[in-house]
Order: sequence, then structure tokens, then C-alpha cells
Amino acid sequence: MAVKKAIIDSLEVAAGDQRGTAIVRFRSPGGSISVTCLRSKGATKKTTCTWSLYSCIKEFQIRWWYQTLVIGADGSYKKRWVVGQDWKTLPRWATSDTFSIPDGATDVWVDVWMGPEDYVYYASSKATSASKGKCFSPATVSAQVFTGAFDVPEIPEITSAKVGSDGETIEVSVKDSDPYTMAFRVEGNAGEIGASSSVRTDSHSYEASAKVLLKGAPGKSYSIRARMQNILGNWSGWYSWAEPVRTRPARTGSPRAQATSAGAAALSWDAAAGAEWYEIAYANSPRAFSLSSGFKTKSTKELAQPSARTFSFDDLDSGKSWFFWVRGCNAAGDGDWSPASAEIVLGKAPAAPTVWADSYVSVRGESVTVRWVHNASDGTAQSRARVSVRTSPSGEWTRYEVSGSASSMEVPTAGVADGGYLDFYVNTWGASTGASVMSPDSDVRRVRVWQRPAVEVRCPAVAEGFPLAISVESVTQGQSPVALALSIAAEAPHEAVMADGSEEMVDAGAQVWGETYYGTAMPLSVELTPRDLTLTDGQRYLVTASCAMSSGLSCRASSSFAAKVPDGALDIQIDITARGDWGCEVAACAYVPPDIAAPSTSLARPTETDPVVAEGIVLDIYRHETDGTMTPLMTGVPNGAGYTLTDGHAALGEQSYRVTATDVSTGAIEYEDATASVVSGRLLLVQWDGGVAQTAEVDGSPAYAGDSDSGAASTLALPWDIEGDEDNDRDVSLVEYIGRPHPVAYSGTQLGQTSTWRCDIEKTDRATLALIRALAAWRGEAYVRDTLGSGYWASVKPSISTSYDSPKIAVTLDVARVDRKDPCIDLGGAL
Repeated sequence: MAVKKAIIDSLEVAAGDQRGTAIVRFRSPGGSISVTCLRSKGATKKTTCTWSLYSCIKEFQIRWWYQTLVIGADGSYKKRWVVGQDWKTLPRWATSDTFSIPDGATDVWVDVWMGPEDYVYYASSKATSASKGKCFSPATVSAQVFTGAFDVPEIPEITSAKVGSDGETIEVSVKDSDPYTMAFRVEGNAGEIGASSSVRTDSHSYEASAKVLLKGAPGKSYSIRARMQNILGNWSGWYSWAEPVRTRPARTGSPRAQATSAGAAALSWDAAAGAEWYEIAYANSPRAFSLSSGFKTKSTKELAQPSARTFSFDDLDSGKSWFFWVRGCNAAGDGDWSPASAEIVLGKAPAAPTVWADSYVSVRGESVTVRWVHNASDGTAQSRARVSVRTSPSGEWTRYEVSGSASSMEVPTAGVADGGYLDFYVNTWGASTGASVMSPDSDVRRVRVWQRPAVEVRCPAVAEGFPLAISVESVTQGQSPVALALSIAAEAPHEAVMADGSEEMVDAGAQVWGETYYGTAMPLSVELTPRDLTLTDGQRYLVTASCAMSSGLSCRASSSFAAKVPDGALDIQIDITARGDWGCEVAACAYVPPDIAAPSTSLARPTETDPVVAEGIVLDIYRHETDGTMTPLMTGVPNGAGYTLTDGHAALGEQSYRVTATDVSTGAIEYEDATASVVSGRLLLVQWDGGVAQTAEVDGSPAYAGDSDSGAASTLALPWDIEGDEDNDRDVSLVEYIGRPHPVAYSGTQLGQTSTWRCDIEKTDRATLALIRALAAWRGEAYVRDTLGSGYWASVKPSISTSYDSPKIAVTLDVARVDRKDPCIDLGGAL
């Protein structure tokens, strides 16, 4: 019959590291074995014998194997088989065996062999001696009983951490018994400093160790920690050293020395980080210290407070120069020496003090603050000072004693005449030189003394019309303003109508008008017109004069007034007509409405067909742009004088203008908007290179032209079938042009509003080709009017594309808008 094999019944292993115990459990197979053979000598008939399988087992044999992991020369991982325990014989009644898993074992295998008992039989009836046979055929069963968990690295141990001989290098010794250690990492203060050390990985060792050196900084305390990385790249947890490791102290700054008597001095210094006590060196010359000879040292180590940062000397020679150095010390070593202190000469008189006044111009009757610095030659503190004062260039000196270390004094000026002088100088005494040795006289300083200046501001209590008269007058003799800032500000927030008819919010305290005058004669009289500022009915305004006087003093005065601005009542008529090929003419006039007798002008409209021109009115003409802004084209136009405006840059398709009418006497502002379509919109126009954009005429005769470079001597007109696109990029990022509505053309690549226009022209259209080449050569800005109704100054770059077999040329214009505006014609008007 078939013989059953030994069966591994169950496995047990301690998990989490490499130091478990593998247990193999097994049992004998059940059942029985039958053998048919000649059981006795001379027998001729075979006999069948049946035994239990258990009784047929002679013994068990067990062998244990395990693998280790190493890194080969090529850097790859390799497994190495090791026989952990060779064949071991167990009796047949054994049911288990154990194996202590070695360090570094990654896999553990077991072989179980079941050996059979012998039985006796005779090969034939004629056999004279018995033979032996095996009850069953032996077999070996193998199984893996453990897979190592070495990806959980062991936390290493720090055996020592100390400062090296240089006082800054920290020597850290680490070790662990993890068999797969690849490197140690040691850090101070959680990564502030750190270093690593590698371990051999071509074999496994059960005791890895390293000495890691960290470079610390002077005056620091470091908490040391370490961890390990195994060959799989996994890191262990941190092991922390119990005590912080301190380096030698840091360097301190120059100590401060001052004499306390003819042969004594006190020294103080700033703390040196990490210092437990201090060492002090002193000598008569800096050279002696640099040569490491000729100086003496003292220490604070034996003092009651070794970390104190002061030291007193009572054995220094008077009349000699002394220099001092300090360094911090602790158990790790000595810090670097500080720079030398300033030189002190014991018993030497102080130098002349440095003196000044808080102000060299003062108001008569107020005190002048006199200040000084005690310039000790021996570093000693000031023991007293004397301030000498006189109130006239030839007067007697009055002396004031100041005790202790005070370095300022208030000097009265009541006795000084208006416009007069106050002179002063200072002497000081040192604490170590005695009352008989004082400093030389300081420089003499002079303070000019004046009566307090004042000015008066006069304005009407109620401003009912223009001009608005304001006057400023100095009321102090001998002083006059050299600079006078005159301003008008709103006292309360309100909405105001601006010169262009728009409404804006005016905050409380916001300036609505201001001007600065230099060297003006007194009194100053100013007459303001509606062109200077806009007033709002029912609001109050504050007039302020801030003066810098010829004396060097300043003063300020204010006065307020209320505004009374009557509502306007005008009939503004605007006519827009075509002018030339691509311009239009704007004519405007303000009339007295038919139902108003016009008391301000004493004019009335007697009939519907006889309009009356309003008097005392000035007109302004604005162009509405497509970006929502308005461009002033002509201002200060006398109403009814026959002035008209020719706009050479009128929009294509639809032209929109605003005319404002300002009453010269009351400041009331009214406006009217008008729109027309008198200029063709089926073109793209580019104009450049000189000419005029706006022209003022009186009854058809030229009266005034704007900027001579604002119009167009050259005009490129592209046909009605032109196509294009417009890009409005809000990401304008040039900081140096922040606040501009559009970037300028001459600063390279810009972001803002750009357009691209494309069309085809005939090759025979030589005039248009010549204009395109001229535009390509133009390095200035051009005025562009497009079929969308927009008009603006821009940088224009033309491109041309053609082929030999095409009768047409493709033209592309790349347009980048700039912030230039058309200039305004200012006629002055009657304002």
C-alpha cells in the first residue's frame, strides 16, 4: 500500500523583528500498513502481516535552513542560503521542534524526514537466512515557516555625545544590533546641524557602530538625536540623547571701559552666548595683545556670580592708556577674544563736549533745549556740566550748573529781543578727574529768537459768485513768508459737479483747490474763477494758509465760507456737420430758455423765433470716447462769439460730443450731449506725421490750431471690406506705468488693448502701397480710427504678404493702444 508522508500540522513565530522562534508541529499519519511475504524459514506460503503506521515509524529527522540579504558590488540585493541547523533525529513520539531565528534571517525553511522500521522476511522457501525490508518508503516534507519583518528597522542607541577639542565639533557615537543597518543619521536641534555615516552592506553584521562628527556653532546648546536606515531604505524612529551638548562660547563685542577714579576703572560687556564665566585681558597697548605678550588676565570664575558681565579694576596705573578684551568660557572650551575696548587714559581731562540745540530758531518766551555729549578721554562718566549763555553778542555770560550725568537743559529766551540771538557753550567734568579738571569750552552755538509769527486769511462769509477773492496777510513785523501754501478743502462729504459735467464724491477734508507761492509780497490777494474750482451749493469750505517764514519759523491760519450757487437754466444747442473727407465740425451755443427772463443777463427771449444768446457763459467741448472717457477738445469758448471746432479725429460711424456751459458769475455748470452720423464708418483710417487734429474757427476763418504734431499729414485709408479683431487684456502688469489707462508705446512689449486688421489691396494700387511703406518706416505714434467706432493713439506695425500669381496683396496691421491723448485748444474765454 502507499505510505503516507509526514504532515506539518501548524506553525508559530514571533512577529515584528528578526528575533522570533520558529515552531514546526507535525504528527504521524494514521492508518496501518500490510506486508505479504515469507515470514519463516522454509515456508512455501506467503503470509500477510498488518501493523499500525505509528509502530512502523522508527524516527523523525529535521533540518532547518534560512536566508540572509546582502547588497552586492553592483548595488543589487542578493539572497544567501545558510544551514541554520543540520539534520537532527527525533523519536517517533515527537510532535514538534523549535528553531531560534538568527539575526538577519529573511526566510526560514524546515525539512522533516520520517524514517521507517525494518521487518524480517525470506526471499524464497529455499533461503537459509532472513532479509530486512522497510515498512514504507521514507519521504522528506519541506515548508517555509517564517518570512522576516526586517523592514521595521531597529532604533539605534547613542552611547556618547561630547564636544571635541576645538570646542565646536560634536562627537556622537552610535550603535545598533540590527543586521541590515546601512547608515546612521545624527542631528542636532532637530536638523539645525546634521551628518550621516555609512555601514558596510555587502554582508550583515549584528553589531553596527559609527562615530559621527557634527560641526556646531560657538555659544550653542544642541539636543542630539540619531536614527538608522536599513538596506531597503526604511528609517527607524529617533533615539534622543538625554543631555544637551554645549559648544564653547560665542564671541562677544568690544567691552566698555570707564574710569571710576585716578587708578580704577569699571568694565562691562555684552553676554557671550554659552558662557559660564569670563576671562578678561588688559594691556597698555593693542600691539601687546596681538603679540600675545605684555598683557595680564583676570577671571570671573571665582566670583560669587561667575556669569556676571561687569568687573572692577583698582590697580591700574594713572596717566597710562589702557585697553581691555573679554572672552567667554565654559566646560567645552574658551571662546574667541572680543575686539579691544576703546582706549581710556586714567586721570586725563575730558575733551570738549559736542553740543547742539534741538532747533536754531525759537519763539520768544519759549525755552531752547540745549544738548551735549560728554567726550571722556578716560571713559569716565560725566560728574557735572556747566552751560554758559548770553542773550546778546556783547552781553555777559550767564552760567548754569548741571549735576550728575544729565546731558540736556532748557534755556529760557524771555530776555532776548525780537530777532535777537542766544549764544551758548558747555563744559563737562569727568568722575575720575576731580572738580579742578574740566573739559575745554565746546563750540559756541547760536539760536535766533523771534516773536511767534502769524498770518490772517480773509475770504467772504458766503461765496455767492465769482471771482472768489481770498487774501493772506502777515501780522508779524520783521517776518514775511518765503513759501506760502494756500488751499481750499471741503468741510463735509458731498457730490460735486465737475467741469466736464460729471458728478464726483468729495470727501471731508479733500482739497478742491491749492497753490504754492514763493517769495510773494504781503498782502497776497487771489481771485479764483470757476475754471480754478467747483463749488457746490449749501456746502462749507475751509481756506488754509500754511507759511514758512523768513525767520525759519512757520505758522498757519484758516477761515471758512459757505457756497451759494444758484441752479443754471440754459438751452444748449449743438450742431455737428461733416467737414472734409473724415472730419466733422462742432458748433455750440447756449441760449436763454424761452420761458425764462434770464435775470442774470437781463435778457429775455421776446419770441419763439428769436433766440437770445446767454451772456457771461463759457463753453467747453468734449469728445466721448468708446472706452467711457471724455477728451477735452476746446475749452474757454466765449458763448455766442461764433467759434466752431473742426475735429480731425472724429469717430467713424457715430460721433458723440458733450458741451458744458459754465456761468462766469455763479459757477453753475450745465451740459448737453449730442450724437450724429456724418462721417463714413466703412473704413480703417491711420493718420500720422504732422498736421493738426483740432482747429478753432470764427465765422469760417481759422482762429487757433492745436498741437502742430497732433493731426495727420499722412492718411492711410483701407477699404470697407477690412476685417479684424480686438483684444482687451486686463492683465496689465508693468509696475512703472501703474495707474495709466493704457501703456506707452516706447517701453517694449506691452499688455493692454490690441487689435489686428486685415484686408487685400490690388497690386496696382501704388499710392496705398507707398503709404503702407511710409507707415512701416514711421517710428512715432499714429491715430487709428476703426470700423467699430473707436479712435485712439497707437503703435501700428504693418505687415505685407503676397505671391507672384495673386493680383492682390494681403495687408495686416497690428495695433497696440497707447495712452496719448489729443491736445486741447484753450481759448481762455472770459474766465
